Amino acid sequence: MERDIVQRAVAGVKYLVGLQLVSRVLTFVLNVLIVRHVDKEVFGAYSVQQQLLLSLVLFLSREGLRRACQRVGEAGTGVEGAERRRHATEQIVQLAWLCIPCSVVIVPVVCGMFTLRASPEEARIPGYAASMYICAAGAVVELLSEPLYCVSQYFQLYRARMLVEAAAVLLRCAASYVLAIHFQLGLLAFAWAQVVYGATLIVGYTVYLTFSFPGFSVSVLVPFQAGRRVDGRLLRFALAYTWQSLQKVVLTEGDKIVLWRIESLVSQGVYSVVFNLGSLAARFVFQPVEEVCFTAFARLAGAAAAGAYCCFRFRFNS
Repeated sequence: MERDIVQRAVAGVKYLVGLQLVSRVLTFVLNVLIVRHVDKEVFGAYSVQQQLLLSLVLFLSREGLRRACQRVGEAGTGVEGAERRRHATEQIVQLAWLCIPCSVVIVPVVCGMFTLRASPEEARIPGYAASMYICAAGAVVELLSEPLYCVSQYFQLYRARMLVEAAAVLLRCAASYVLAIHFQLGLLAFAWAQVVYGATLIVGYTVYLTFSFPGFSVSVLVPFQAGRRVDGRLLRFALAYTWQSLQKVVLTEGDKIVLWRIESLVSQGVYSVVFNLGSLAARFVFQPVEEVCFTAFARLAGAAAAGAYCCFRFRFNS
């Protein structure tokens, strides 16, 4: 089993590097096409402020739960094969759904930060406040796909992630271009494109898992069914990882927070273009390797802990 985990991890790097390549190329092409057709202030608000809002909502709502879902044990249920996969899937789904209650608390706070404290320059952008609320709604739509994502990540279905997320990025870019250029929606175009992205993730993961993953059923996704409880051990993991995520988001998004508060929207747009170009190598290589390694190490650690537990029970019962 350990060898299978490592082999899937090595193959996963290839898929995730391909996903990063497709995602970054499409985003770069979109920015090139749009930057000359929209106001510089609108592009700055989209590339820094909307992205910062999305990062804060998504990262704080789900990152700790994502990490904890990878620590679901491989054994300890007394069953094998399909039954064991079903049990692991149920545990993951129950834990992953907690991101929705978390977002209910986080979204109003983050939206208030951007809308209630908007500068005069930001307030002059048509639909600025509405775009932030729609963007936050798009983040919640994306969070609805989180149980599906966690299941695919736990079972190392990297090909599913590449196909689904590449399609979602493509549709988001297409929606942004059409709404911004042809319908002249300005900042609202990018917010609605985020809703399209989240909806595509839900449909894509559901279709892929239903037809390509043995034993998967949409009924498993029903949250908090009778007889199912969230594992207390996984909750403790989630709390610990969430605290780490809070520290990480300050370090990774601190530059955007500073820009948002002290720089003009034009400067924010220029910074975003330069930053995205300068970080291509890190995003192409190191981010996929980090994600694959974390999943593989978490699975190996869970398998080792479960094996030790089963060995202890065997000796105790003997």
